[in-house]
Amino acid sequence: MPAPNYEQIQSFGHVTDQLKQAAIDEFMEYVYEGMTVDEVVDAATQVAMKFSYLGEELGAQWYDLCAELAGIGADEAYLPDVDDAGIRERANTVAKSGGDVKSVFNEFLSNQIQESIRRTGTANLWRDYERGLAPGKWARVPVGDTCAWCLMLASQGAWYLTEKSAKTSRHGGDYHRNCDCVAVYFADPEEIDGYAKLKRYKEIYYDADDERIANARGIEEYPEELAERVRQAKAEHRAKVDAGLTDVPWQNANETAIVMRYRHPGMH
Repeated sequence: MPAPNYEQIQSFGHVTDQLKQAAIDEFMEYVYEGMTVDEVVDAATQVAMKFSYLGEELGAQWYDLCAELAGIGADEAYLPDVDDAGIRERANTVAKSGGDVKSVFNEFLSNQIQESIRRTGTANLWRDYERGLAPGKWARVPVGDTCAWCLMLASQGAWYLTEKSAKTSRHGGDYHRNCDCVAVYFADPEEIDGYAKLKRYKEIYYDADDERIANARGIEEYPEELAERVRQAKAEHRAKVDAGLTDVPWQNANETAIVMRYRHPGMH
């Protein structure tokens, strides 16, 4: 299917960043010396609510463009309800986390806006998927500094090509905090004009995964530093499971991402 080109994707990423910065700037106008924690939470909540609506509108515009280019005949994107109570709850959680107030709430706002944009896209994707208009798929395209996890996922091409995999998750493919990847709906990465980095992403991912497999089979062992990184990561994951902080099992993908970071130190 036709898709936005890479320049359009980058432009959308820049507009997203501008919206997040506008939310942070407005929040900072409310911050003053001597504010109570409750006052900070109130200010952050009000700004997050306002800009979540704007984020949903931006997400709808992006979805409409992707759908129009794909030619699936979809209705205009609808805006899901903004979870005002959930926003306030998350703001309260942030307030209890410690750290510099401005920094933690700026990050909270940035992530809240990004989430609202993606929530609108995925909600409409599944609406149209369930109507039988198009496969429930999207390409994940990094537009800024790319971490190993995002690069690995971006290398995998279009997400959710079958009904079985589409019903497995509706969360957009494991986005992390501060993730700047763009979801391009109804697109295969190979169809995105100007997306020349995809081939390199695939090379980096498959080289690392081959190294993981070779180590697991005893064909070629990891260097000691890499082996220690993997051991430490597995131990930390086991500790989280034992503490009830997660029920997600350790996956090969976790180890592959560690190998990618080790082989490409510029990743985070």
